[in-house]
Parts: sequence; C-alpha cells; structure tokens
Amino acid sequence: MALRQITESFLNALFSSTQRMPFGIRYLAREVYRSVRVRFPQEAETTVIRVAGHIVYYRFIQPAIV
Repeated sequence: MALRQITESFLNALFSSTQRMPFGIRYLAREVYRSVRVRFPQEAETTVIRVAGHIVYYRFIQPAIV
C-alpha cells in the first residue's frame, strides 16, 4: 500500500511538472512524435506516444532516478 502511494505521488509530481522539463527534451519528444506519426500513420496513438515517452524517460527521468 505504501509503495502504491509513493508511486502515485511520484507520477503525479512528474505529470504536473511538464512545464519545468527542459525545453530540449520536450522539443525532441514532440519532433519524434510528429515524425513517427508521419512515417507510420496506421499506428495507434498509444504506440506513437509510447515512442515519444521513451525519449523522455531515457533522457530525462532515468538519469534523475539513477
């Protein structure tokens, strides 16, 4: 139960702080999203968002955790 609360707090803080995320990371995620959308128009929205989220996670969130 405590782990669930901590995780929810972490995710809420993460989602509410997107405006404080470095511009370069947001820009890169946006451009990846647009590029994948154009290149693979038949893919589901969730798949395209997952690809852009991968950039944000591995370039911004993971280093902060480590």
